[in-house]
Amino acid sequence: MLNIKNILITVLILFFIYAGYLFKDSLTVPEHIHSRDDNPQSDVRQPEGIDTGQIKELVEQVKNDSNNFSLLMKLGRAYSESVEYVSAVEIFTKAMKLNPQNPEVRVDLGIALRQTGRIKEALELFEAVKKEAPEFGEVWLQLGIIYRFSLKNNQRALEYFQTFLTLEPKSEMTGRVKKEIEQIKGKMKS
Repeated sequence: MLNIKNILITVLILFFIYAGYLFKDSLTVPEHIHSRDDNPQSDVRQPEGIDTGQIKELVEQVKNDSNNFSLLMKLGRAYSESVEYVSAVEIFTKAMKLNPQNPEVRVDLGIALRQTGRIKEALELFEAVKKEAPEFGEVWLQLGIIYRFSLKNNQRALEYFQTFLTLEPKSEMTGRVKKEIEQIKGKMKS
């Protein structure tokens, strides 16, 4: 016969099983280093660390000082971090007009372009930065990402990722890039 105590115990057991499943699932490694970037419009969550108040404040500061490269970069990155890539493209474009040879702004613009599906434009920017500032490691990483996930060219992606590791051996992305290289090599063998 069912009594309240047995029902509560059953509910608690089911709750703990479900919570354990969610916890275990949250520990899984993403399929690849930018798996959440592959479909930029699908993730509408507000990332931690960026709030709309911060963005509004930066927008006001830019209105008062629209030629401040540093402010434009902060606002563009805030938009990128909050998954507002169209706004990021607009702001990084303004910043690039102020400092057209700066590899950082060009790569940040390229990332935002990639996220909005403008792969060809992003690739052109990255290729130009690679040619003009080959020592800028981030461009090699971004080229690897485009060739790996957008253009499906593992051989080129592998070359770019390896160059990135040579230039940025102590980057926070090093571990993830090494795992990506292992996956590429595994696919190339099979």
